[in-house]
Amino acid sequence: MMNNNYLNIEDRDFIRGEVPMTKEEIRELSIAKLKLKDELTLVDIGAGTGSVSVQASRYLPSGKVLAIEKKDEAIKLIHENCKKFGCSNIEVIKGQAEEIIRQIYDVDRIFIGGAGKELAAILSWASQVLKPGGRIVINAILLETYQDAMKVLNDKGFNPSSISVDIKRLKRLGTGHYYSPLNPVHIIWADKE
Repeated sequence: MMNNNYLNIEDRDFIRGEVPMTKEEIRELSIAKLKLKDELTLVDIGAGTGSVSVQASRYLPSGKVLAIEKKDEAIKLIHENCKKFGCSNIEVIKGQAEEIIRQIYDVDRIFIGGAGKELAAILSWASQVLKPGGRIVINAILLETYQDAMKVLNDKGFNPSSISVDIKRLKRLGTGHYYSPLNPVHIIWADKE
């Protein structure tokens, strides 16, 4: 049984390694943009540590999350985090996203946290398998990824929206404090009509 004592999870609560993780504030905003509810199916592409999958799974008590990841270390961390947080509705799938997605149909939500050179192929797939009323959310750190995503989404008939988020966290420095910046992130979302 999934533990739903709280929906939001702090970064420090996840088991981590050298694998990139969607930071807490960006994760919160991205999940809010996904508009998750009960029985939906979410595909998390480039799942990393599983932070988005784990937190999103709490919003989907009767739904499921397909966490796609290609790196062995990341797969191990996703399994460990699923166990730690009692997530029984996450299916971890190892492999290249472009190959895995060919076997997935009729999804409600898609989150892309890391796609690399596969982005165009993934967005093309998304335009075909996303159910009417479905939504895709993409996190992009690189400007080129942002530009590519916006172009492909527009070409596929989506009407994408986006925000750029700059987060700074308060840190101690000697006897004082300063704000340490995280990488700026573009959050893109689009609905299928």
